[in-house]
Amino acid sequence: MSLLSLSAKKTAELIHDGRIFKHTLDDKTSAQVSNELKSRAGRPAPFAKLKLSENSTLPSIGTNYTELMFYLPHGIKLKNVERLAVNHLDDEYLAFVERMLTDMDVLTKMPYTLQNVLDALVDPDSREKLRHLKFLSCALTLTRPMMESISQKFTNLTALDFTGTFLKSHELMHVASVFTKLRMLSIALTTVTSLNGIGQLKDLEVLNMAGVDLEEEEDIQELRELKKLRVLELSAIETSGDQNFKLYMNCEISLPELRFLDISFHEITEKQLQTLVASHPKIIQIGLIGTPLQEREPHTNPNIRLVTVENLECCLKAFEDLNKDNCREVRKPKQEQVFDAMEAILLGDYDEQSEIVLRKCFDALLPKCETIENWMAEESIACLYQMCKDDRVNMFNYEEIQHLISMLAKASERLFDIADVDDPSFIMQVRIWKIFNFDAVFKNSVDNLEYLCHKAIDVIGSSFELKSEAEYPVENCVIFLHRCFFSDAYPGIQLIEEKKKELVDQVLSYMEHIKIFQEEHFQDLHSFFTQLAAAVIWRDEKKGQVSWPNIFRLTRAIVKWITNLRRFNDNWERQLNILIQKISLTVRLRSIYLAMFFGELFPTLTRLILTRGSIQQECGVTLFYAIKVLFEIPYQSKFLDIMKGEKNTIIGIINDVNRYKKKSRIEDKLALYWWLAENGSEETVEWAEWILHHFDEVPEPRCKRRLPWEDEEKMESYYPC
Repeated sequence: MSLLSLSAKKTAELIHDGRIFKHTLDDKTSAQVSNELKSRAGRPAPFAKLKLSENSTLPSIGTNYTELMFYLPHGIKLKNVERLAVNHLDDEYLAFVERMLTDMDVLTKMPYTLQNVLDALVDPDSREKLRHLKFLSCALTLTRPMMESISQKFTNLTALDFTGTFLKSHELMHVASVFTKLRMLSIALTTVTSLNGIGQLKDLEVLNMAGVDLEEEEDIQELRELKKLRVLELSAIETSGDQNFKLYMNCEISLPELRFLDISFHEITEKQLQTLVASHPKIIQIGLIGTPLQEREPHTNPNIRLVTVENLECCLKAFEDLNKDNCREVRKPKQEQVFDAMEAILLGDYDEQSEIVLRKCFDALLPKCETIENWMAEESIACLYQMCKDDRVNMFNYEEIQHLISMLAKASERLFDIADVDDPSFIMQVRIWKIFNFDAVFKNSVDNLEYLCHKAIDVIGSSFELKSEAEYPVENCVIFLHRCFFSDAYPGIQLIEEKKKELVDQVLSYMEHIKIFQEEHFQDLHSFFTQLAAAVIWRDEKKGQVSWPNIFRLTRAIVKWITNLRRFNDNWERQLNILIQKISLTVRLRSIYLAMFFGELFPTLTRLILTRGSIQQECGVTLFYAIKVLFEIPYQSKFLDIMKGEKNTIIGIINDVNRYKKKSRIEDKLALYWWLAENGSEETVEWAEWILHHFDEVPEPRCKRRLPWEDEEKMESYYPC
């Protein structure tokens, strides 16, 4: 159901049943406000105190007044109102309300029209104080009698705002002929196609016609009559295609009092710019955002400011100006253009910027991380990302960095349950956690690490299946957690038991179900997952609290990953070391894993070993030999050193395997190891006998065997430490 929105200064008073109640503050959403007012309608008791905090979900439409959402009135009136906004009101809805209230015997005899709604809401003694009337997303039929009725009751109206409504050209003529004392008029983003009649507004000082699409030169001619006009918003909405500026220049309009002109997103040449300056003697500012001249140098006349994105300082000034614009639809494309320019400058010319300007940039961007407009927060974080990388953040002090961390963490909290990788919020979440991983930021996060670890776990849980064509917050969150757990500088990171279980389960779930880890792009990420899961699982080993089900889940996930690995790239030696390290993480209690390795990994490794003369063959032999070493050495810290010294042994085993392939075509995989145990070199014989010995210990069927990990007590008795 649509609502009537009343914009009132904080000094406004509510009048109910003849009693006046002061407006004070209280945290409530628009729905709560509406429901409370509805439930109290018709009661003699005063309204509850209502407050709108700065973080309220209720939208603001100005810097000096706040937008309140009320249910359509039952004897509610406002006093001392200077600004009023009617929100989402249309003819069909008014007719519906009239029928509804008639059935409830609440409606008076008057018809429920716009002028009567305003008349019923504003206390008669306060009508002359109403100066500014704004229509938000309304679709009302504005007749001349209606305008005359409103004008007669609200005699001091000097500002009308129709931004984003369905105002038509003939309705604009009604407005201009009735409200002749107007000083401010906005018809931005309306369906107006002609300014005919606007010349009657002899006192008009501010005209916003952004995004209006005029058709002919005669449609703009009456602008000449506005001799007192000081501000003209003529910008297009990005590349909307309107020709207003072209018509304006063709008509050679000269406005003697014009100070501020915005022609953003229009095609303009240097010659046209000079013509504009010459024909407007009092001009002091021209907006050029999104035009071919948006990177132009300052004007030769120091009294004329060109709003451009020439450098970071110009961007900041434009950014500050746009923050004052109450019309989101008009300012958003300009702000996006400014953000893009700021990011490009920070990316390419960061070293040329002074510390003073960079600090101003930091101070301007940081508050935007908290805005409810996610697109603006995303743009701000993109710029902050450039300011934080490569240790640039070191120019800020500890308190400033803590403020940055706090703001970004709050922004991250708002972005859970993102369903689409193309969502700007998704990219924002990625950048937030990239910033947290920058060395300078990470080192200054000591006091917040446990808090950020918990937030990272939440993000991992709210992420969705990885795809190769995008970056993901989960990647950066896992890397962040990995740094916390494996950094010597932060050995004290402690997770509460609930979060620890949640993290392990989430990480293992990714490893068990996501095939994308087979792709080269995600193989390093799989290593981070593996090491992180192992670190959390084994952290409580000394307390005797090791989770056997999770140990087996991790081992099976690694075995599955190796089993499904189909190719080795040019950097195969590095990949091989990663594989060996993964295996080493799972064999800390060596005797536990032989059944799993020989039951599931044996066929895969044997197949690789029999692939003569290939990288896969060397990888297969190296991996299987590494398993033997891992199960035999007393200290894992010496494992990699031992493997480096066994290079010749591995080459000897490969040569013996190739001799077997020349002599035998037997497909039985076990026959290879029997033959090597009888005919191989000394090192090969030792290795083959070790395999055969442990293979015999594995119950049948070896390749499809399922381990009894459903019962933890049964598992511990089955595999004693």
